[in-house]
Amino acid sequence: MGSEMCIRDRVQDSLFEIITPLTASTIRRAITYTIENFEPRVIVNDVVVEDDSIRNRVNITIDYTIKATGETSSYFFAVNRNR
Repeated sequence: MGSEMCIRDRVQDSLFEIITPLTASTIRRAITYTIENFEPRVIVNDVVVEDDSIRNRVNITIDYTIKATGETSSYFFAVNRNR
C-alpha cells in the first residue's frame, strides 16, 4: 500500500501545479510506473498528459497492448484540477 499511496500523492500534488512539461512528465512517470508494476497483463506504449485549463482539468490518454492477444487500445480519462 505504501507505493500506491506515494504514486497517488505525486499525481494529486501535481494537480495543484501549473501543467508544465516537468509536471506532465511527473504524472506520466507515476502512471507508467503504476501500470508496469501492478498490471502485468499489459504493456504501456505511451501516456499522454495534456492540460485542459479551460475545463480546469488534466486529460490523460494511455495507449497500451494486451500481452495475451497483442491487441492495442487506448484509455482516456480526465482528472479535475485542485485549484
